[in-house]
Amino acid sequence: MSGSDPDPELDYVVMVRKGDGATFAAGVAAVARAVERHGGGKLASTIRDNQLAIWRRSDRAPLLASGDGEILLVGDLFDKSGTRVCGEWLDRISAAAHTGETRASSLLGTAWGRYLALFCDGGGGVTMLRDPIGEMQAYRTELEGSWLIAPSWPDWLVEAAGARIGPDPAMVAHLLAHPLVAVDHSLLSGVSLLQPGVLHDLTGNTFDRVLWSPSAIVRGAAGQRRDEASAVLRRAVDLACRARSAGQGHILVQLSGGLDSAIVLGALAQMVDPERISAINFATAYGEGDERILARAAARQHGIDLIERTVSAETMDFSRLASTAGTAGPRLYGLDIHEEEMMIAAARERGAGVIMTGQGGDAVFFQMAYPDIAVDHARDHGVSSFFGPMPWIAAQRAGCSIWRVWGMMLRDCVRSVPASSASAAFDASLLGAKARALIDPRRFRSPWLDDARDLAPAKRIHIDTIANCRLFFSPTLRHQAAPVIHPLMAQPVIEACLSLTVPELAFDLRDRPLARDAFRNRLPDAIYRRNGKGETSRYSNRAVVANLPFLRDYLLDGELVSRGLVDRPKLDAMLDEDHLVGAVKARTPLYYASVEAWLRRWSGR
Repeated sequence: MSGSDPDPELDYVVMVRKGDGATFAAGVAAVARAVERHGGGKLASTIRDNQLAIWRRSDRAPLLASGDGEILLVGDLFDKSGTRVCGEWLDRISAAAHTGETRASSLLGTAWGRYLALFCDGGGGVTMLRDPIGEMQAYRTELEGSWLIAPSWPDWLVEAAGARIGPDPAMVAHLLAHPLVAVDHSLLSGVSLLQPGVLHDLTGNTFDRVLWSPSAIVRGAAGQRRDEASAVLRRAVDLACRARSAGQGHILVQLSGGLDSAIVLGALAQMVDPERISAINFATAYGEGDERILARAAARQHGIDLIERTVSAETMDFSRLASTAGTAGPRLYGLDIHEEEMMIAAARERGAGVIMTGQGGDAVFFQMAYPDIAVDHARDHGVSSFFGPMPWIAAQRAGCSIWRVWGMMLRDCVRSVPASSASAAFDASLLGAKARALIDPRRFRSPWLDDARDLAPAKRIHIDTIANCRLFFSPTLRHQAAPVIHPLMAQPVIEACLSLTVPELAFDLRDRPLARDAFRNRLPDAIYRRNGKGETSRYSNRAVVANLPFLRDYLLDGELVSRGLVDRPKLDAMLDEDHLVGAVKARTPLYYASVEAWLRRWSGR
């Protein structure tokens, strides 16, 4: 993609006045000319007045407006029943509340979706709310006389706006050490990421306010009987799937053969004609990455057509990362270009209006095996928990001794134990001295944990892993064919799972037992009784080895090395076939190549 081509990730552009009217008008005119010239006819001017301007893709970013024009919403919004709302719904909020904060709070309490909401008052004040899960990508930069908000930064938009932005060396260093830092931080200097669930003041009249917090959901929850908890999960998943499938035409589901995507397929099959659904499965040449038998069983149970594709390590061409580099940040998800292209082809062949996955299920249903679960149980049940089965279950699931588990429970009785780390950082030893000097470990912590210190440790892990899964909302190539939806990461599902304790979600030795039982009658027996997951590390390792000549040339003489962010001798030693074939973190060079492609895009190489 050249810098002047239409950007497939640019679903909208918003400009908000913050100073002189004439300066704002001139800036809007310059962006309008650039949109006309480079937007490919997809971005249309929707609102343009003396306070704000909005351009958007009508097929990807619907616009809702209250009758008085004081509430504007770009994106998809649903009420608590899963019904898509209209402008009249915003009229009721506008009439009942009169400040940006009260209107935003009312919206959060009665609706959910993927959106960016703007609240305007009569005095020229504008506040903005990004949906609390962060499905809608939203970055902002400050211009002379205005704020510019967009999900992507193509060259032509940056030039037209006169924005002074570029890769931030400190944030790139953090990214290399811990890729998930991109979920909560902008990687560009001069650009900030709008935090989800936070009311952002764009005119400087008030401070930003956190209006939605996972910890608040946890604290407001009450204990549930197991049958009630199962019903909570079913209602939330069905609601998310019903809302996101309505009016979408054909639906393409990525069906891995695992539990989570089978739950999504089963939910869709309850409410959508099977003729409107296709499933696609990707298998590797290695047995642990081939789950076609399970995918076939799930598709057959619901009468769904299954598309089967095989991916090969030898056909995965890392050199193509350069031509697909994003603008706001490097691609960190959907890096198998061959698989992405097969998904695009299938979506177009079937005329899919939306692509759905089971991503996020491991986190929301708590697949992780941590001994901290027993500590959470002890906080709820006191001394009796030491003599019950939960400590033994936690020890067996985590593969540790019962003495360790009892020790953690005892220590927590005296002083709150810190949660085990739920975030996997890369080997920072590959970083250059310059990069290591730039790193501040506090940036690795998700803002979702800022007010979670008093929560039980396994619940803090639960929040952290859900926060990390927001990486799946980052742009992928398949987004060019159809919107990509992850129903298990929808706000109703996340809130339902946060309202349950971790011991309620993971009450026995099985993997994700509550979710498994809640959807039992929609799952083939082979998936219901399976206690494990597919594995693709051998495939990934072979793909890295197959691309070693390219990787060595691309990385050893690239931007990461020339900027002093990666230590060249250490990287040279790591890019060795004997080292990589059995390496646990062999995907590191693939991520580095994606970051390299992004840096080269900005440097013009």
